[in-house]
Amino acid sequence: MSSSTAIRILAISFAMGAVLGFRAAPALLAQETAVAPSSALPVVVDIPWEMRPYRVLVSLATDGSPALTADFRSQITALLRARTDGVLGDYWQTEFESNQWLLPSHGDALQRVVASDVAARFDAQEFDKVLIVTLATGPPLRFSGREWDRSTGELGPVIFRDVDDRRRAGAAAFDLLLEMFRPLSRVDRSEDGIAELRVRGGELLAPESSQVLFQPDDLLVPYFRYLNREQEVRSVQVVPWTYLRVDEINRSRMTATIDTAFAAPLSGSRRRVELVALRARPTFEETKLRLAPRNNPSLPLVGVRVKVYEPYALAEHPPAAAAADLMTDRFGRVTIAASPGDPLCRLVVHSGGAVLANVPFLPGLVREISLELPDDTPRLGAEGNLAIVEGELIDVVTRRTIMLARALALARNGDYAQADQLMAEIDRQPSTASFKSKILAIRVPAADLAQKNRDRAAEKRILAMCRELEELVDRYLDRAAVRDVAAEINELRKFSEKAPPRGST
Repeated sequence: MSSSTAIRILAISFAMGAVLGFRAAPALLAQETAVAPSSALPVVVDIPWEMRPYRVLVSLATDGSPALTADFRSQITALLRARTDGVLGDYWQTEFESNQWLLPSHGDALQRVVASDVAARFDAQEFDKVLIVTLATGPPLRFSGREWDRSTGELGPVIFRDVDDRRRAGAAAFDLLLEMFRPLSRVDRSEDGIAELRVRGGELLAPESSQVLFQPDDLLVPYFRYLNREQEVRSVQVVPWTYLRVDEINRSRMTATIDTAFAAPLSGSRRRVELVALRARPTFEETKLRLAPRNNPSLPLVGVRVKVYEPYALAEHPPAAAAADLMTDRFGRVTIAASPGDPLCRLVVHSGGAVLANVPFLPGLVREISLELPDDTPRLGAEGNLAIVEGELIDVVTRRTIMLARALALARNGDYAQADQLMAEIDRQPSTASFKSKILAIRVPAADLAQKNRDRAAEKRILAMCRELEELVDRYLDRAAVRDVAAEINELRKFSEKAPPRGST
């Protein structure tokens, strides 16, 4: 960027500060100041977030083929420099380097690049984005690119672009840069499922360069950036199972709908904490999801049902029909295909009759991901044991009903001895107290194990299942029916003793 451009940006920022009555306190000044120690980069001071350009390094590597001459590489670099200056203007402060450290120089090597290695290599230069591009001979020529973002410390996916005509190599490389680039925004406020965001450099873009910025319905992944007292980044943490869908854009201001598995994932104290959001762009055809218990992540959850639903906004219950009904294999994995139309979906994980998780999910963003769930073993064990007791209850109730009917029929035919035997056998059937004792023996150890695992939801489910079965025991083993039949048999016996024998006058 030329010195006149830098002066113009500084003048605009100071003018905005004067209009808004901005006075930079020392702490705020330190937070909003970014100084590039490298002599290759200009010093940017006191630039507001929406006026702050990206410091971008394009690192170009070739596979060493004689067909990729030095002149050819210089032509590509010159075209990229001209296109970025002409299309992106002040939005990018772009530097170029000839990559000599990526070996071998092709897309497979990009897959193996580790974010920490890129961060260590470019930490002193403080680039906001490093766009690593490789060029391999074909035919066709293949460009491979991957973006490293300083704010989140993450690498983007590897993106490929094939070119049949060498004359289009520079244009294809520029299109690849735009596709790799993931713009950044800052979350200023979130309430009632809506987030308000500011776009970094959103006031610098010309109309023809808007393709690199956010668009309506874009999906963003939020990150917490924890700072120390010197306003340096101490750690970065992604907000899990949370996405922001862009609703409205007004230059550098955006509103987005929060789709999350949690009650208020973006709230809390913001003291020495920045909340930023990076655009997510799925590039894989599918994602393998692995399910594991939270207290033992190495143990796969086998035979667990995973239902995939179309996206719905913060609904308490999913729609009736699932787009896919899957079951984890012996490794605890399911494969979820990406949807080109609306990539966001909802996953509902079932274990027996319980729902273990209900989370939004963006398949295709990564190749593999793990979802750690509460250990449902105590609840599953309790559910199985209670099912056995429920079966015994059904058997006792059925047998008692038949025996009561037979006893009453015998009494009506005058066979009171047989009726009395059946009534005595009914009294020897398991009672309400015996069933409740069995339920208690199931409830106590299962609830204790759930407490030990700190799984309050499983404990509540266990107590609820036990309570429901106790209610069934009280309802169907009520002694009122036995007493009624016994009373009717006694009435029939008294009536037959008083009545004269048949045939007497």
